[in-house]
Amino acid sequence: MSDPVSYALLFAAALIIAIVAILLFTRAPERRTPPAGLASALLALVDDDRVAARRILTDAVRQAETSPEAFLVLGRLLREDGDAERAVGLHRALLARPRLSAADRLAAELELVRDLLALNRPGDALARVADLETHFQDPRVLDLHARSLVADGRLEAAAEVWQKGVRSHDDPALRERGAAFLGEVAREYLRLGQPETAERWAKQSLKIDRDNALARVVLGDVARGRGQDGDARKHYEESLERRGARWVLPRLIDHSHEQGQIDR
Repeated sequence: MSDPVSYALLFAAALIIAIVAILLFTRAPERRTPPAGLASALLALVDDDRVAARRILTDAVRQAETSPEAFLVLGRLLREDGDAERAVGLHRALLARPRLSAADRLAAELELVRDLLALNRPGDALARVADLETHFQDPRVLDLHARSLVADGRLEAAAEVWQKGVRSHDDPALRERGAAFLGEVAREYLRLGQPETAERWAKQSLKIDRDNALARVVLGDVARGRGQDGDARKHYEESLERRGARWVLPRLIDHSHEQGQIDR
């Protein structure tokens, strides 16, 4: 190792090691940026800081690899804060992304329909729902179809959608929701001064779910309007047994007062 070439190689190796050591020990510590994305936005929401959550998610959706969930959460926040127009643009942008999974596509489509309803565009919402029903068998599509029809002033058609949907789905929770919707329809018809139609849909509601308290209240109101006080009280008391106290108690008190039954 006494030849000049060997000494030169050793010198070069030592020089490289020295440079690496200097860089390692004199390098300024790297400053880490605060976390950004869906997780930090959700933490902001837990802290009731919607402004921070929206800012974080707005920055996140500008990134090429942002998860669909960031779009969905931001869109929901925008709509709830009265900015449904921006939510529409956001959900359309998500739907335009390539290789979107079926689950994410359905979620984005549902949010878009809710945006359109918030913007009082039931016709556009119904068009989207009609397309969804050809591709997805999902109770959320059924619910939005009915609500779009209600927004379009087609109450009877909305009730028929739920009635048909309940027949085609063997799900106790869905049956309960369908019965509740029909109960609301019956109450709305009663408010519109159509007791016969209200009675019909209240009875349809009870065929689906015998424990629907609101439908029994509607039947009680219809009977009371016809002067059938005994039937009215029976319906009210049956509703009271089925967690209908918030509707029934004022009616029972009023009815008892009219009949002179102050003690009762």
